[in-house]
Amino acid sequence: MDFQQVTLYLYEDPSNYVAVNRGFCSFCVAGGGAFFMEYKTSGNVGAYNFVTDADDFYLKITSVGNNISGYYALALDEWVRIGQFGNYFEFMKVGIGVSSVGAADELVGLIDFFEISLP
Repeated sequence: MDFQQVTLYLYEDPSNYVAVNRGFCSFCVAGGGAFFMEYKTSGNVGAYNFVTDADDFYLKITSVGNNISGYYALALDEWVRIGQFGNYFEFMKVGIGVSSVGAADELVGLIDFFEISLP
């Protein structure tokens, strides 16, 4: 298995979360590299992706009105929406993560900036 990612999370519990990441998953998309938005609400799962080989990027999750959206950008303020769905839960936790499973080489995930903004 080969899977690596750097991820932003909104999290309520194991059945209700949103993850936006830049990952590598050879069995998920052709070529393996993509921006992913994955979510689980009330046990139901969904996912979106955009294939990429980008090494430098920005990730963002927004919760506005009744929608949660995931974005990526290759240049500051040039956001591209990965996916969107109805806001089915009140998230209480946010987080960041880096993981690597089965990488042939040592991988490093660098997070330069993390911000939480409330209306």
